[in-house]
Amino acid sequence: MNARSPILPTIAALTIAGLSLAGCGDSPTGSGGSPPCCGSGSSFVSGPGSGSAASPILRFAYVANSSDGTVSVYTVDATRGQLRSRGYVLAGTTPVAVAVDPQGKFAYAANRGSNTLSGYTIDADTGALTEMADSPFQTGSLPSAVAIHSGGKFAYAANHGANTVSAYTVDPNTGALTLKGAVATGTGPTSLTTEPSGHFLYVANDGGLSGDSSVSAYSISATTGTLTAVGTVTAGTGPASITIDPAGAFAYVANTSSGTVSVFSIDSATGALTAAGSLGSGVGSAAVAITPSGKFAYVIDADSETISSYAVDAATGTLTATGTPALATGTDPSAVTVDPSEQFVYVANSGSADVSAFAITPVTGVLTALGTVRTHPGPASLALTAGTAAVTYTPAFYYVSNSNSSDISAYAANATTGVFNPIGTQPVAASQGTPVAVAIEPSGRFAYAAHSTTGTVSAYEVDPDTGAFSALGTVTVDTNPTALTVEPSGRFVYVVNANFGLSRIAAYAIDRQTGALAAIPNSSLDTGLNPVGVTVDPSGRFAYTADFDSNTVSTYTIAPLTGALTAVESVSVETNPRAVVVAPSGRFAYVINANESLSRIAAYAIDAGTGALTPVVNSTTPTGTNPSALAIDPSGRFGYATNTGSNTISAYTINTETGLLAFVPATAAATGVRPTAVTVDPSGAFVYVANGDSNTISSYTIDQRLGALSPIANSSVLTGASPSSIAFTVTIR
Repeated sequence: MNARSPILPTIAALTIAGLSLAGCGDSPTGSGGSPPCCGSGSSFVSGPGSGSAASPILRFAYVANSSDGTVSVYTVDATRGQLRSRGYVLAGTTPVAVAVDPQGKFAYAANRGSNTLSGYTIDADTGALTEMADSPFQTGSLPSAVAIHSGGKFAYAANHGANTVSAYTVDPNTGALTLKGAVATGTGPTSLTTEPSGHFLYVANDGGLSGDSSVSAYSISATTGTLTAVGTVTAGTGPASITIDPAGAFAYVANTSSGTVSVFSIDSATGALTAAGSLGSGVGSAAVAITPSGKFAYVIDADSETISSYAVDAATGTLTATGTPALATGTDPSAVTVDPSEQFVYVANSGSADVSAFAITPVTGVLTALGTVRTHPGPASLALTAGTAAVTYTPAFYYVSNSNSSDISAYAANATTGVFNPIGTQPVAASQGTPVAVAIEPSGRFAYAAHSTTGTVSAYEVDPDTGAFSALGTVTVDTNPTALTVEPSGRFVYVVNANFGLSRIAAYAIDRQTGALAAIPNSSLDTGLNPVGVTVDPSGRFAYTADFDSNTVSTYTIAPLTGALTAVESVSVETNPRAVVVAPSGRFAYVINANESLSRIAAYAIDAGTGALTPVVNSTTPTGTNPSALAIDPSGRFGYATNTGSNTISAYTINTETGLLAFVPATAAATGVRPTAVTVDPSGAFVYVANGDSNTISSYTIDQRLGALSPIANSSVLTGASPSSIAFTVTIR
């Protein structure tokens, strides 16, 4: 159970259809300054434009997923602490650590299985990762951790199999690493960190059967980054991680086998460590994090699967329990970090494939659980970045597919009023047929429309300034496509075909340069009968289809390298499922049933390993008559269902921990005639409904406390004939 074992432009898009330490190390913020927070297996840095260390604002989070070779990308709500999935990128084999440079320009993942470091540039606006041209970079055997020097000039990798630390220089413009050599450590180095001044580096060695449970200390050459051994001290049994307090006065080592945290004082002149005490924290102590103020510490225990709170004595480094009960984490917690504003704590849980978030009580340091968000399998490490401004999502353009007029309407969005401004119509060639659905890949560069009558999907390039479409070509798909979606990494498109003789889902790869689609071999699979909706969960791991005539939802896993689908199972649902939507946390799915005698929404828990759906007990909730579409706001707190039989939209509150919905009384708002599609704008302020028979868009504001909707006066705009889906692009800053 030892947790220490073995891109894109600013415009982004969503579619609604029908620290710098890693794995086992940290990197402080700023050159020669103190890090705003310290954590084990995770960290944060202040990015470009970050002001004083007193006022950093959390922006992005990155999680290394050891089981499938990916790094998950999130933006962070600086007020609520919520992680918002932005897809993932590929790393090497078994990435166990991720680190970010102090300026927030570059990220690195340590790949234990391929003996490399993957390097990425970070988009300062969106947080998106793009792999460096020279990546990956060679390490020693079985790299277990990576750390970036506080000045950003040097990088270090702990090589568990070689018993060494590799040293690199960092190109300040590209982030490329140049190997400068390696020095010997103790047996089985598992974690490393630099202290805030950048003068010293420390490595925790878990020698296992060799009996080496030690910490190696090194001085760092300010000009070359070369390491010189300072000395070695004994830690507890099975040291799994090491972190340094913000003042650089004390080092803390979490010892998994002995269930302790060792405390060492640091000689500021030589870097030498001196034992300063030990805390019995739990049998499986996996990691410790210190708050930016240095006042509180948090220890995760992989055996009890909890996080405990401690007060830190600034003079002695001693940890004293706050007296509050330990809180539950997910399964097998592997890494912990505190955000730079000292409001939140995050824990990566390798067994349950998620990240737990906690709020910090300012005076006492006591934690309150906030919820979890899913990752890819085996999250082993997380890193945070900060700046001077919170991340914002601003809608740019909206697009509506019109099935009877064979065109796509385009609108500019007013982010303040929520009102649409028509900017033109994209005609669809007669040879392409009826556009029944439109989707936009996450960067906002390319759009895709499914044509039911010709069995094709058209690709378009999106002008980021005007929102105009330029046709790129078409690809033939199976008969009668009814819906399509782009998965969160922006690399694959999934199309469902509702034909009684051929009900299938098919996968297509996106050429990232041209936007062209290519069928993925052996990835056209059977669904239930007559699928009319398709969605991918926010992590990009699972796909789901709503199978209207077999009363099922089919589940598929997605291979991150190829996009290929593997059928998992189908689950029986109530009559005539019309749509399936996954909550932003990735933990729950919601299915609406479009039957006039039984119109309801039901919630399902998503298995973190397989994606399989299990009904949530007592979760079935009435809708209006004959519901047609469902959308959930970005916070995951509110849901909205359009009802074609009653020409209304129903509002719901969502319990993000249990998945249960509650109808908001007396809030069903009138729509146009036969509402067919609904979306929540990316900022979470507005809701838009496409009305299939009145050929209009209805607009509403969201009450941010209750979730209730209020129609926006004089906001109705015309669409083409029979609007059927809505998609949008968004500017992330």
